Amino acid sequence: MRIGNFDRQLTILRDVEIGRDELSQPIYEPVPIATVWAEKIHKTEDERFAAEQRYAVRTVTFRTYWIEGILPTDRLRCDGYLYDIKGVRELGFRDGMEIAAEGEV
Repeated sequence: MRIGNFDRQLTILRDVEIGRDELSQPIYEPVPIATVWAEKIHKTEDERFAAEQRYAVRTVTFRTYWIEGILPTDRLRCDGYLYDIKGVRELGFRDGMEIAAEGEV
């Protein structure tokens, strides 16, 4: 991996329970667990149809150094957009990782 390609700052967010509401339902708040430099690779920008509504979906892959403990339920924030993690792939023997993510535009 070439560090010169890591031109985006990526914040990994995890939902943490901060309390309970009056109905005893958990209240979650996204907490940053890591901020790293990454390379952003655009895969597709689709328009999908759901319930007769159109919305744009941005699918990207982030390539960065290995980060221990990334969960599929974590989210990412990059360039003001919020992305849901769809998959994580190890590069080499923990040399790096690719994170497939999807977010609405």
